[in-house]
Amino acid sequence: MRYHLLDAIRGLALLGMILYHFCYDLTDIFNVSLEWFSGQGIYYWQRINCSVFIILSGICAHFSRHLLKRGLTVSLWGAAISLLTLFFMPEQQILFGILTFLGLMMILTALAQPLLQYSKKEPRFFLALALVLFLISYYVPQGYFNFIFQQVPIPDSWHNLSFFSNLLGFKTEQFSSADYFPLLPWSFLYLSGYFFWLLLKPDRRRLLGLKIPFLSFIGRHSLLIYLVHQPLIYALLSLCFAL
Repeated sequence: MRYHLLDAIRGLALLGMILYHFCYDLTDIFNVSLEWFSGQGIYYWQRINCSVFIILSGICAHFSRHLLKRGLTVSLWGAAISLLTLFFMPEQQILFGILTFLGLMMILTALAQPLLQYSKKEPRFFLALALVLFLISYYVPQGYFNFIFQQVPIPDSWHNLSFFSNLLGFKTEQFSSADYFPLLPWSFLYLSGYFFWLLLKPDRRRLLGLKIPFLSFIGRHSLLIYLVHQPLIYALLSLCFAL
């Protein structure tokens, strides 16, 4: 069966992301003043939308018959976005963005299936571990590990691996990206979705078959919509300001 409610949740998150990018383009590219868009709440809004995508991707890793192939496809689209932004919008270049991250996690999940089989015996433990590691590593891109009462700085040598440092989350000084989702901390949030699905009993999973037509449709075609929405927003705003 298809879990339409998961599609609907993804569709709702995608609508939130589209609205966020519309406001982002207005303020950062077309220099329109939106005072409310600079608040701390907007940061959490963007993070929540992306977190929903990451968790759902971890859940849906259980459904794909060709997870490795899908991961390669999504990674290639992420690379295409990086190249397009490099040539046409270098000031807004995207390196290691959300698509690159999701594609890489699909690939790693497919390759790590023999190891992930052990999580089926104790999914609660692995879910708790993934969430704890996510919280500890959440501020890795800012330069430290967070242990509740103490912040532990990341050694400078960890930032000297260039490509791999930026991929992991240990940013180099020259690195800049308009959309950045490194393996740390986000791989642990992805895995929390993967382990969470193992906890759901079959009778509870049936509830996820509930269909919300409009949102389910959007969620089912989320990759295509994600790829085209930003160019469409930019073209529409360019036309409006030109007129």
